[in-house]
Amino acid sequence: MLYKAADNASHQLYEILPTNSFSEMGKPGIKWRYRVRTLSSDGRQAPFSDEIIVQL
Repeated sequence: MLYKAADNASHQLYEILPTNSFSEMGKPGIKWRYRVRTLSSDGRQAPFSDEIIVQL
């Protein structure tokens, strides 16, 4: 599961990813923050990943 936040906002569930990769076109000037959380086949959620920050 991919969580996304713009600038200093709280992370929100953005997309459930079927693969291990993700790409998108972002708006320039905004700092995007991402975290990933895996989900096991029986529905258990792992802890959040470290935060990744991208600014275009």
